[in-house]
Amino acid sequence: MALWGKNGAAEKRPADHSLSILGEGAQMEGTLQVPGNLRIEGAFQGQLTVGHRLVIAESAQVKGVLQAQELLIAGTFEGEIRDCEHVEITSTARVRGTIRSRKLEVQKGAILHLTCQIGELGHPPPAGTSNGLPSQAEASTPSPAPSAPAPKHKHK
Repeated sequence: MALWGKNGAAEKRPADHSLSILGEGAQMEGTLQVPGNLRIEGAFQGQLTVGHRLVIAESAQVKGVLQAQELLIAGTFEGEIRDCEHVEITSTARVRGTIRSRKLEVQKGAILHLTCQIGELGHPPPAGTSNGLPSQAEASTPSPAPSAPAPKHKHK
C-alpha cells in the first residue's frame, strides 16, 4: 500500500492502523501522544500515550510513564505502565517499575524488578501502600488468635 495517493495527497488510514517509529539512534524527551501504533527502537524519556499498540524494541531504552492498549517490551524500560489491556514482556527485556494491566505475559529470561496490579483495573491499590499490600506497620501488627471452640461434653 502506498503512502501517497495519485494526486500527491497523503493517504488517509484509520488512526488505529497508523504506525509511527522512533528509529534506532534517535533520542526523544517529553510528552508524546500517538493515536495508532508506535515502535521505539531508540531512546525515549517522558510521558507516552499510545492509542493502540506500543512496541519497545530490543535496542530501545525507555524511561517514564506509558499508557497503551497493548504493550510489547523487548528492550529496557524503567517507570510506570498504566491501564493497559495486555502487556507482553519478552526474554530480552529488562523492566523496572510498576505495571497496571488487565493481562501480563512474561517470557522466560526477562529480568524484572516490578510491582504489578494484574486483572480488573477499576480499583487502584489502597492509599498509603506502594503495591496494594499492607504497609510494614500493618503487616507486623499481630492479629488476634482465633478462639478455640468450646469442648463438647458427652453425657452417658
